[in-house]
Order: sequence, then structure tokens, then C-alpha cells
Amino acid sequence: MNLKNNNEELFWKVFHNKYLFKEIFKQIENQVIEYNSLDKYYAGNRKKFKYLTDLKWFLEKKQFTLLKDKLKQQIQRPNIERIKLDFNSIVSLLKNCKDRELLKLFYENYSDILKDQFYITDFIIYGVQTSNLDSISVFVQDFSHESSLHSITEAITKQKTHIIPILFKSLSKKTLSTVIEFSLEWSIRYSNNNKNHMTSFLLNNYPEYYKEIIVSNGLSEQPKNLIGFKELFLVNSNEMKNLLVDNNCIYNDSTEKKLVYINSINSNSNINSNSNSICNSSGYNKLELLLYLKIGLKLFTDKSFQYSQGKSIEEYNSIIKKNQEKINDGDDDNGIRFILESLIYEIEPKRIDDSFYFNYLLKYDQVPGNSINNEHHFLIVQKYIFSTFSCNVLKCYLKYAPLYHSSYNSTNLDLNNIFNDKFHKIKIVPFLQLYFSQDTIIDNPYWPRIFKLIIFDKCCKDCDQIKVLDDIIKIKGVAPKMILNLKDCDCIGLDFLKYKWYINNIVKPNVQQNNYHQYNSICFSLGSADAIEFLTCDENKSFFNLGLEERNNCLNYQIEKSNLVLYNKQLANRFSFIFYKSILNCDINTIRYIDSLNLIFNPVINNNNNNNNNNNNNNNNNNNNNNNNNNNNNINNNNNNNYNNNIKFEKPIEEVVQLFKYLNDTSYKSFSKDYFKFIINDILEISFPHEVIYNEIKKIPFHLFIEESIAILFLWVQKLYTPLIKMILEDSNIEYSINTLKDIEILYYDRIVSTKKVKVETLDKNQIINIINYLLNSKIMLAISNQIQFKTKCLFQYLYNFLIMTIDVSLDEVKDISQLFKRFSIDIDYGAFQIYYWLAIKSTRLTKYIFSKSEYEKEIFKSTSFSVFIFNNTYYPQLILKEDLIPHELEYYLNVGNGFSLDIIYNCTFKELLNLLKTKIYDKFNIDFKLNKTKLSKSFEDEALYLLIIRDFNSLIELVNNNPTFYLSSTKFNNHLFNSLNIQSIEELKNYPFD
Repeated sequence: MNLKNNNEELFWKVFHNKYLFKEIFKQIENQVIEYNSLDKYYAGNRKKFKYLTDLKWFLEKKQFTLLKDKLKQQIQRPNIERIKLDFNSIVSLLKNCKDRELLKLFYENYSDILKDQFYITDFIIYGVQTSNLDSISVFVQDFSHESSLHSITEAITKQKTHIIPILFKSLSKKTLSTVIEFSLEWSIRYSNNNKNHMTSFLLNNYPEYYKEIIVSNGLSEQPKNLIGFKELFLVNSNEMKNLLVDNNCIYNDSTEKKLVYINSINSNSNINSNSNSICNSSGYNKLELLLYLKIGLKLFTDKSFQYSQGKSIEEYNSIIKKNQEKINDGDDDNGIRFILESLIYEIEPKRIDDSFYFNYLLKYDQVPGNSINNEHHFLIVQKYIFSTFSCNVLKCYLKYAPLYHSSYNSTNLDLNNIFNDKFHKIKIVPFLQLYFSQDTIIDNPYWPRIFKLIIFDKCCKDCDQIKVLDDIIKIKGVAPKMILNLKDCDCIGLDFLKYKWYINNIVKPNVQQNNYHQYNSICFSLGSADAIEFLTCDENKSFFNLGLEERNNCLNYQIEKSNLVLYNKQLANRFSFIFYKSILNCDINTIRYIDSLNLIFNPVINNNNNNNNNNNNNNNNNNNNNNNNNNNNNINNNNNNNYNNNIKFEKPIEEVVQLFKYLNDTSYKSFSKDYFKFIINDILEISFPHEVIYNEIKKIPFHLFIEESIAILFLWVQKLYTPLIKMILEDSNIEYSINTLKDIEILYYDRIVSTKKVKVETLDKNQIINIINYLLNSKIMLAISNQIQFKTKCLFQYLYNFLIMTIDVSLDEVKDISQLFKRFSIDIDYGAFQIYYWLAIKSTRLTKYIFSKSEYEKEIFKSTSFSVFIFNNTYYPQLILKEDLIPHELEYYLNVGNGFSLDIIYNCTFKELLNLLKTKIYDKFNIDFKLNKTKLSKSFEDEALYLLIIRDFNSLIELVNNNPTFYLSSTKFNNHLFNSLNIQSIEELKNYPFD
């Protein structure tokens, strides 16, 4: 407690000491600031508070706290220089500022000026335009401004319902009643493609103002369209809805030009001529359906189709009166049924959405009136029976099928979305028996698709599934061709029992042996003994054509290998997808069986995950994956199965661990080198956190795939994946396989580098340093380095280049790493790129110097740009000769004479390095190109501007003294000069020739 008091006492002593106070602020004023972005170096980037007088500057720099302090100061000290305003900045503040205190201060400071000089009278409109409730509330609540008509119409046309109550609240009752009526008309006039729900919002929130308007509209000879049919159902009150309908206030805003069930639209569950989904009919209620009937009669009859009024309300009342008993039946369901039937019969089929008819079928499992009166209804009934297997509705359907038989092909029947698998199994067989019991069976083109769904998709999932299938094929009239529609792995991951039934009961009895290949893809799991037995038993040998005996004979008698290669390719193609899926699902039993076939699999997808920038076409990196010690040739599996490029293991880590234990024990028997790389690099890497992979998955035999493993290692080093790097280098057997390593395929990783900033914020220097240390202390890594020296050197060069680009690395750390490389005989290239970043680490003011020379930059970087300069030096691995790089001359200028070195940059002061840069670039360039006086003058001004920007006034004075023949007279320089913060230095500069 005493320490705290002592510190506070010392603070106030210093604060009240005028000399110390001035010295502290002088140090702050002259303190050197290092920026990561070169763009932040400019004259005037630091100003004293008293010179901050431009509203535009405060807003652009988002210095709202400073602006608030400035406004408070203006109130307390009226005689200080005030903030300068401009119209665009004022508008920007009113539109975007969400700080209520700041807005209040601004208005208190400038209210008269805003009105008299800038002619701003409506302060609310700007907040409305950007939905800025804070801005609106300040002027409505704190300054009691009344909303203008402009503000209200803006809110209505832009559908800003959350703003309307605030605006209306600012109005007097008399004004509000006038505005309310106007608002309703305005919301209708400017409805946005039928999506403006402002009308319903107004009717819901201010109903008492609108009832009289609505009734008056009904009495008018030319009633106005106040609300669209769809938006009507956003009105909460049933009374208000009926009032609007009865008084001719609604119009047809349905894009479908038909009566649609609005709730269905909102839930995307409606049935129409272009949709096959089932709408839930349980939401219907009597009052709602009566309203639909009333609207349907008025807007959706032939007579009313062109947006005019249809039957009068008297006709609707007549229908209701005649059937009052049915509608008011004590059983609500009877009333709903009658109203639905009225909708179906009174409104033409093309004017009413299919969902009403379909939901009637769903609700009552009966055709309305037990008769189908038109082709349109026939098609709806057809969809219904094949999605529900309703025998009751099928009877009516069969009665009218001969009449509308030509309609079969006029619609696309997609049953996938409407099959209800819960009750189908008990209904399928009776349904099919009834359908095929007719004397004359009408051919239906949909049967193959229907049977496919019955057998292979959603139906018959329970234990009695096979009995249902057996019963189906016993039905007289069910022809095999209706069922025989599954060819060549049409369905992946089929239930084995269904597949077995399909092969034994449908395919074999009805397909010629020479066509078996169309049906014998292995598309079921081999995870059970029954599945493998079915696949390999003698009676299926000819069907699956595995030919294990024949294959063994080929090997035993050494029959011509070309036949074996072709055979293996066909066989591997058929097992490729199930092998791939078995790995992702950790299905060890299936993998074990496939391993017994002695096949070798290659990945069938492009191995380009994270490697999409391989543009160098490294033809020198030949991948010799065609050598297989098992006397089996690698197979490129080109089957047409769908592989997802963003794939992961589909099981938890515990099951993946067991999978890799099996694969490790069997030495990845069925894996080609590329398949190993694919599984490890493209799947395992992204499936789990790297620490989890490293800790859980042990003893992967990377040495068996030495070239691919080292290629993966190099890629993971680029990505800075420390745990995965350790996982590879901890395989001690790699050391004994390295001698066989001739070269590796390069896997590229293009790390995106933003060249707008000198240093890269996304890189972690500690991570890079730790990886470098780990690699150099790894016995295996050093052995790799000895075997493939050039590419290993490139790898370390890559790490070094990114280390010196990191945002917080120090020259001490860079020097330590450089010495470490030297100790391990890692020869790192040091050129212009490295010098540039050493200078950036020392001070970004030095690298700013290189880009401050407008006369030099084009020559230094020639036809390229600095971004390409960066790219050439960070793209790994750099496998092209230096002389083949896109040319630049920075190397020449920085290495003239003794050149720069890390030691020189480390030991020299900023001033010394700046003078060295000046000598190597500024002076040397002038000598080389023998610039004329005009260009020399421009070059001199660039030099002076740079010194001004970095606030080195002493060097600027020295430059002027040493060049008495040049004058700094440009407007650009003078503006920069007087934008500088150090007024004392400017006073000194006045004694020198600047004009």
C-alpha cells in the first residue's frame, strides 16, 4: 500500500515539474517508431494533438476517442483552433458513428454551422440510410427531433421494420395519423419484387389506424391493391385478414400464378408441379382453409386470373351457407375435409397448388369424390400411390389409368424424397399384388426405378427384408426386366444380404454369362465371413471371375506376364473403391481379404491436396514406382467412383490406431508407394490434430517407402508440422534405407506471403527455430542431407528465408542460426534477399530507403516487381539456377565493393548503414547512369523526402549543406515538410535554401 502511494507521489512530482514534463514529451515526439508496413512511412504520420484539425482525418484513421477529446476541448476552450468540416465527412459521421456521446458532442459543437453553412436540417435520415439506431436515437431522444417524411419513406422502401417504431414515436398523434395512411400506400407502391413485408408489419403493429382505411377502400368504385396474397398471411390477426379480403384490398402477387399454401412455401415443403416433396397437412385448420377458399374464389378462377377480382363475396357466402352444416360439424376434421374438397372442385387445377390435393390424399387416403376428373389430378394420384403404396387409392387409380395412360411420360417421377420407409414393408406386397392382378396390366415406365428403391434404398430394412423381396418376385406379372436395373456398382455400400438376394434371384437366372461383368462389381462390405464366402465360393467363381486358381496357375507356371498385368488391372479396378472405403471406415476384415488377393492399389484421385502450385514440371524427378518386389505391377485404377478431395478418416482415433497397427504389421501389403503417400499425407494429416496423430499412431514403417516418406517429410517441414516431422524421423530404420535413396519427388507447398508488409505476421519464429534445431540434431536428417545434399540445402534455405521474414525475429537469433548452419556445413546462400531482410530486422526505415527512389526502382527491379522478388526467394525448393531467376539489379547494388554482410549490419548503427546504402545505391546509380541535372535534381529531392519521412532532420540539413547547387522547391516537398511534427527542426530548416 505504501509502495503504491509512493509511486503516485513520484508521478505527480514529475508531472508538475515543467522541465521534466517537456523533456518527456520531447522524447515521445522524437522517438523512432519501426513500422512493419512500408506504407506507414510518410510525412505527417505523426502529429501533435493541437494540430489535429481535420474531421476527415479522424474518420479515416478511426480515431474516435481522439475526436471526442478534441470536441470536449473545443467546448472548454472556445478560442482554440476548431476542427475543419466538410460535407462528406459530416455525412459519414452521422451515418456510421455508433458512439452516442461522440454524436452528442459533435452536434453540440456544430449544430448551428451544420444548419446554416451545410444546410443540414434532417439529421435522422442519415442514420436511417445505414440502419444506425444509435444515430437515430440521439436525435430523436436526446435532441427531440421529429422524423421527416423523407426518413419514414426511406425506412419503408428499404424494409427497415426495426426503425419504423422509433420514427413513429417521434411524431405527434396528429402527424402520426396522416403519416400512417401515407406509409401504407408508400409500402405498396415501392414493394421490392414482392419481398417487401412492410405492409404486413404496419397492419400488425398499427391496426387501429388502418381499419377505417380498409373499409373505405371496399366501398370505393376503384379499390386500391393494398396487400399481396402471399403477404396477407404475414398479418397476424384473422379478423384483419378477412377484413382485407372482404374489402377487395388484396391482389395476386404469386409468381406461380396459382393459389399456394403459404406455410408450405416458408418451410420448403410444398408440392407443386415442379416438386415431389410431401407437405405436412396436419397444420390445416378450418378458419385458415375458409380464408384460402375465399381468396381462391376471388383471385384464382379463370375469371380472376389477370389480377382482376373474381367471384364476389356474395358467391362465397352462398357456397358457405349451402354447406353450413358440413362446415360447422362438431367434428372439425369433417369441416376441413369439405373445405379442401371445395377448394379442389371450385378452383381450376392449373390455378391451385398440388399440395392441397396431395395433402387431401395423405390425410384421408382417398381420392376426393372417388373420381379423377382430369389428367393433372391423375398425375398427383400417381405420385401419391408410388410414394405410399396405398391400396385404397390404387383402386381408383387403376379405374382411371386407361383414360389417362398417355400422361405417364409427361412428368418426372422422383421418388427419392417422398418415400416413407416406416410403414412400407407391410404395404408393398399387397400393393403390387393388386396392381398386377388386373386383366390388362398397363405398362408403367417407372417400375425399374420403383423396384430399385424397394430393393436397394429405403424400404425393407428390418429382419424380414428378404421375405418381402421373395414375396415380390412370386407375384404374377412382376417381370425380371422391371427389377434388373442395377449395373456396375450403381449403388456403393449395399447391404450384403440384399445384394446376395439380388444376384442369386434376379441376375443369375436372367442374365447371360457373357454379360456378368455388367453386374459383378464388388460394392458391398467384405467385413463378414458370409460376404467373403459368397464372393469366393465355387458356384460364384464364374460370376465374379476372381479366378484365384487360374491366377495362381499363371504364377506357378510363369505364363506370360502381360496377361497377368491385364487381369490384375481389371481385378484391382473392381476392388479399388471398396478398398478405399474400407480404409476410411477402418474395416480391417475387408482389407485383410483384399490383401489376400495380392493386388497393388494406386490412388485414383489427383494427389494435389495442398500442392496446387506445382508449376515447375519437375521432369528430372522421376518417380520409379513401377518396381514392385512382390512380382505384381502397380495398377492405375480408373474406375468412375466419386472420390472426395477433402477426405478424412470416418472413425474415431481409437479405431484408426487399430487400422494402422494392422497396416504396420502387414507392411502395407496392398499399397503402392503413391497409395502410401496418399493415405499418410492427404488423409491422415487432416483427419486429427497433429499432436494426437504423433502420440497415438506409432511405428509407421516409413523406411519401406523411403522416397515417398522423405518427400512427405520435406513437405511437412515446409508446413512447419513439428509433431509429424518427429513421427517420420523417429523411425530408426530409415537410417538403413537412406543409402538406397537417389532422389526424391518434390512436393510443393506455396506459403502465401503478403508482400505489402515487410515482415510476415503469420509466421512463428520460435516454431521455425525449433524445427531447424530439431532437424540439425537429428542423426537421420543429417544422413538424408549427406545423401541428397542439394535439396536438403534448399529445404534449410527455405526455413532460413522465412525465419528472417518473421515479424519479431532479432538479429541475434538470425546470427545464431547462421552460425549453426555453418557448424553443420549447411551452405546457405546470402544475397540481396537476405540482405534486404537483415536490414528490415535492423530497421524498416532502411528498407524504406530502397523504395524511396522513384528514379531507381524500375532499374533495380527491371521488368519484375518486388512481389516477384519475394516469390523467387521463398518458393520452395529453389531448383533453378540463380542466373535463371527473373532478373533484378538489387544484388549488384548491395554487393558492390566489400558489400553488406550480416556482421556489418549487426555491428553498424542505423546512421552508418544508411550512409552505406546511400553510397551503394544513390551514389553508384548516379555514376553508372550519368544522370542529367534534371534527373539528379529529382534524385536529390527523393533523398530529401526520405529523410523527412523518417524524421532525420539532421541528415536532411547535412544533405542540403553538401548539395548547394540543388533546391527543394516542389510543392510535394513543401507539403511534406510542413506536415512534419517537429516544429523546432522546421524552424532550423528555414535558414537553408528550400525555395
